[in-house]
Amino acid sequence: MVEYREYRVHRDLPPGLRKKVHRGRPLPPGWHRKLHRGGYLPVAYDRYWEVHHIDRYYDRVHIEDKVYRVIRDTREIIDILNNS
Repeated sequence: MVEYREYRVHRDLPPGLRKKVHRGRPLPPGWHRKLHRGGYLPVAYDRYWEVHHIDRYYDRVHIEDKVYRVIRDTREIIDILNNS
């Protein structure tokens, strides 16, 4: 049941990438360009990118030249900023 739930959370990912995330492997380079507000980061995003805890509810995730503000519990992206 846990596996099914994790796969269901990543409905927007192709099946091959969904399996990679579930197995704890990194996503391919350039994948972050497909991230958008209202989308979700992979389950173990803290393994792949630099994460700063803002408070009890939010994380700030640095991915190349962008900063994503994320709800920690759901991994939903609520804001995207350019890091320039």
